[in-house]
Amino acid sequence: MLRGALCVSFVSAVTLAKAAELETTHLFGFTFGSDVNAVGEREAESEAVGRFGKSAGRYGAMSQGLGVKFVPFQNLSVQPTVAISRFDISNVPGLEDKRQLSYEAASVELRYRLIDREKAQFGLTMGFDPRWARVDEISGAPVDRPSY
Repeated sequence: MLRGALCVSFVSAVTLAKAAELETTHLFGFTFGSDVNAVGEREAESEAVGRFGKSAGRYGAMSQGLGVKFVPFQNLSVQPTVAISRFDISNVPGLEDKRQLSYEAASVELRYRLIDREKAQFGLTMGFDPRWARVDEISGAPVDRPSY
């Protein structure tokens, strides 16, 4: 009964909201919308990723990234991010035994909105997300590689 009432409340709230009032930057959580924040707005984001278990041995790897997003100009958002990682690997075939905490990577996300969905029939935003990794995210081995 309570679950049904919550579902009806959620659907009603979404139905009553106007499209212009919605911010689509993080609409689904796993994909980005076309919106960028307003000029001068700032926000911090944190993302944790865990990788656990292999067929043999003990394997655990955690990565924690922290980014700060700011909007210096209309339609442009910039978000530099740094990540640290923790590895606990022992007796896993093909991987070196390791227990370490290290600085993993740095990245910057640049997003520029080309078409505003409030002024056109759809929105379009281009993004560029270069990343420089210092540690391999699976093995914890040292690397020095950029990726785009």
